[in-house]
Amino acid sequence: MTRKIGLDVVRAGAISLVLIAHFAKCLDFLGIYGVELFFALSGFLIGGILYRRLTTCNRWTFDEVKLFWFRRWWRTLPNYYLFLAVSVPFHYYIGGLPTIIGFFPFLAFCQNLFSVHSTFYGVSWSLCVEEWFYFLFPLCILFFISLNCSKRTAFICTTLLFLIFPPVLREFMFVRNDPAIVRMMTIPRLDALFYGVATSFVLARHRVSAAQKIALLAIAFVGLIALFIFQHHCYQNNFLVPFYRTAFVVLPICFSLTLPFFASVDRLPGCAFLTRPIANLSLWSYSIYLSHIPILFATYAMFGELRDNAIVNALSKVAGLLLCLAASCLLYKHWESKLMALRPNENRTALGG
Repeated sequence: MTRKIGLDVVRAGAISLVLIAHFAKCLDFLGIYGVELFFALSGFLIGGILYRRLTTCNRWTFDEVKLFWFRRWWRTLPNYYLFLAVSVPFHYYIGGLPTIIGFFPFLAFCQNLFSVHSTFYGVSWSLCVEEWFYFLFPLCILFFISLNCSKRTAFICTTLLFLIFPPVLREFMFVRNDPAIVRMMTIPRLDALFYGVATSFVLARHRVSAAQKIALLAIAFVGLIALFIFQHHCYQNNFLVPFYRTAFVVLPICFSLTLPFFASVDRLPGCAFLTRPIANLSLWSYSIYLSHIPILFATYAMFGELRDNAIVNALSKVAGLLLCLAASCLLYKHWESKLMALRPNENRTALGG
């Protein structure tokens, strides 16, 4: 699949927002925007692959589901388990190491299904949402096809199920949980990727003109600005549930509306020199996301009490960022890309075909 620089810009922007939130605590409110942008982009890309495969294969069978899973897992699981292993000595040093029983759910992405109890391997919560979405979504399509629905009808029914069930479940979770905690629960957040999938579905079935893509982009930016203002108001008045209730829907919708435009951008007029750095940041983004917290805290420990000085504190953050980028570059080159090359081909008729 040919890389689109526009989508690289989106991915690079998402990881940049996450890094800003974690490297500058005064801007930590930006983290939600970065992660929700990742969700929308992931749904758009992987959902497009799923829909393309669904419409081109002769029959949607469990073998097709397994092929989809295996291709996804070759991309996500190696890094996930690598940094799960790294998290053990890291949390042994800084605290928060779970018991052996508490560790087991992390092996199957079950640590945050309906609750969040641990700070161990904290960034993994978003991966749990993605993995469970991609585990359940093709299974639901298979279920509806088993009821003699057409593939198109099964796809639509599945998207409606993922659109309705998680928001209803969230309302029950808001009653007894801090909304910031609900944000990191897996099952109540499965709709976070739905809107990206729905966008790829619409683009696959309908032609969207350049003018319409720009209009959607404008609508999205207006929505994001309005939500940002609403967030400021809610945070000032401690109205957190209204903000999160709104953000969990508005953010993925707005970010998804930007993707038809960015997916059509294949060059950066007047900024061609930025193409390679943006593409690299995009390629390394998964490793950056998983590695930046342990690298950042390890760097802080190296500087020790010297960080009481504002200039040294800033230097420690720059050093941590540079170390994170260097480590992520090496991980992508010598680990991720090597393993992705082993993935089953998308066009195979079945896992054993």
